[in-house]
Amino acid sequence: MSDRAANPARRLDVRRLGGEGEPLAVIDDMLLDPGSLVGAAAQARFAPLAPAGNYYPGHRALAPGPYLAAILEAVRPLLHEVFAVHPDSRAKASCHFSLVTLPPDDLNLGQRLPHIDSDDPGRLAILHYLCGPEHGGTAFYRHRATGLLKVTPEHSKGYLSTLRAELDRDGPPPAGYLEGGTPLFEEIERIPAAFNRLIIYRGCLLHSGIVDSARLSLDPRVGRLTVNTFLTPR
Repeated sequence: MSDRAANPARRLDVRRLGGEGEPLAVIDDMLLDPGSLVGAAAQARFAPLAPAGNYYPGHRALAPGPYLAAILEAVRPLLHEVFAVHPDSRAKASCHFSLVTLPPDDLNLGQRLPHIDSDDPGRLAILHYLCGPEHGGTAFYRHRATGLLKVTPEHSKGYLSTLRAELDRDGPPPAGYLEGGTPLFEEIERIPAAFNRLIIYRGCLLHSGIVDSARLSLDPRVGRLTVNTFLTPR
């Protein structure tokens, strides 16, 4: 669909996180006509996520298939050059419109801490902002006690054990969305939201959304609208 085609004049910034040099790609002006995608979201059927099934604090709806195809085609060279994904590899992908809607007092423990999407270092998160900087952004963290900024299978057990011990000792964090560093986590990078900005990172990186709870809305035209794509190359 031409109105959702990638913008050939899009701008790319590849950042490296920590001494580990973990890649974080930031692409501005991703689509030629992002407004059409907001229009599609306004017509989509959003539903809340079951707390037991997903930590996302809000509602989601399926994004259009042509959008996903266009994005994957546009970023394919980047995935190869920056994230070492073979250019001919097939991938399993999920792609949803997402709206943060959960009030701060209703957040569960996992939603008040930095999290990972998966401990699989090959799984990538592609986050497309369809809202402006007033809706916060995304922050990345290092766990102070273990020094980890990513949690992979070899570190998962030790990380979770240490984190549980810290929470047992200090108690849970207060209700509310994360903003900045905490006694347990150091913020090492933040990417402000910007309309039509897309970021790509490994899902095993510790991260959290930066959310202005005063702006929560179920209306995609004014709420914290993003498209969240998770990609697992095979």
